[in-house]
Amino acid sequence: MWTDFVSGATPVVGAPMAGGATTCALVSAVAAAGGFGFVAAGYKTPEAVAAELAELRAAGTPCGVNLFVPGPPEIGEAEFRRYAGQIAAEGGPYGLDLAAAPLLHDDDHWRDKIDLLLADPVPVASFTFGLPDPAHRRERSEPHPPRRRRRRGPHHTVITRAFTGRPARGLRNGFVERYEATAPLGYPAVHHLTRGMRAAAAAAGDPDRLHLWAGTGYRSASTGPAGAVVDLLAAAL
Repeated sequence: MWTDFVSGATPVVGAPMAGGATTCALVSAVAAAGGFGFVAAGYKTPEAVAAELAELRAAGTPCGVNLFVPGPPEIGEAEFRRYAGQIAAEGGPYGLDLAAAPLLHDDDHWRDKIDLLLADPVPVASFTFGLPDPAHRRERSEPHPPRRRRRRGPHHTVITRAFTGRPARGLRNGFVERYEATAPLGYPAVHHLTRGMRAAAAAAGDPDRLHLWAGTGYRSASTGPAGAVVDLLAAAL
């Protein structure tokens, strides 16, 4: 039952969107409207997650935490070099040498984040990219302008691994069209490879080289305060 594990009166969850979209302000707004928000711990240091939890607790806002579950390396040096060379021209406009980028693999501070939640528990922990192994289970904003512009056009969503090396659904753009057919499976190495390019594209307002994550119903999304969106969703339940 909803009320068995969260305090929100409305069975609406604020999604933990890693990469900056989910902020403490968004979590608080969802909670104030009766829903239940999540801190997106993906891509953050344990210290940053702890700081967000402290801020939300100081405000009296209950929340959950979403963690990225690490997996084994999915890509070898040769395959990584092939793809890095293939997309090298995409970094040119931003002064980035993608062909020389190192192959990086990390676990997103997995153990340290688990330890943080064991020492400082939250009502709910959720997981992206799978479930933790049994040993761990026993232990106890507004879209970017380029995304808004793409929403206005006649674009479809597609499942792609071109940006991160792991399949995810987003709007089809030039980068996806150019590299989807040859992009390897290789998260997080491909994520690290394209991260600088995507950050530069976002800063430049360039939707062609930016990941534009979106579900199939993205055209139904509306702008407005998070509380109003929670109320709208709750009214339909």
